[in-house]
Amino acid sequence: MSNTKAIKSYQGFEEGSYAARKGRLCLIKKIHFEMHPPSVTVLMKDTDTEVGTEFDRLQHIKSWYCDICTAENNDVSANKCSFCKMNRSFKEKIIIQDENEQNNQQQSNKQM
Repeated sequence: MSNTKAIKSYQGFEEGSYAARKGRLCLIKKIHFEMHPPSVTVLMKDTDTEVGTEFDRLQHIKSWYCDICTAENNDVSANKCSFCKMNRSFKEKIIIQDENEQNNQQQSNKQM
């Protein structure tokens, strides 16, 4: 029996986390490491369809805006608005991290 952990992340993206593809919110379902470079299957939240794509098409999300009160929420994986506590629709406006923010975040994670 092996004690090794399966790798579930690539380039800062993890299975089960949210990202943006073509400016639209998606959920990372599966990372395919059998290919080089790895590819990814995502669930597009606005159309509820699964799409196969490459990692260079994905972007990290900085925050999202509540459809009800328009408050900016920094917890991308939250199911409710931090201000009005209404359930999230997952079709709301999202803010994408710029490349400098992504690079800074990845460097700080490596130092930990």
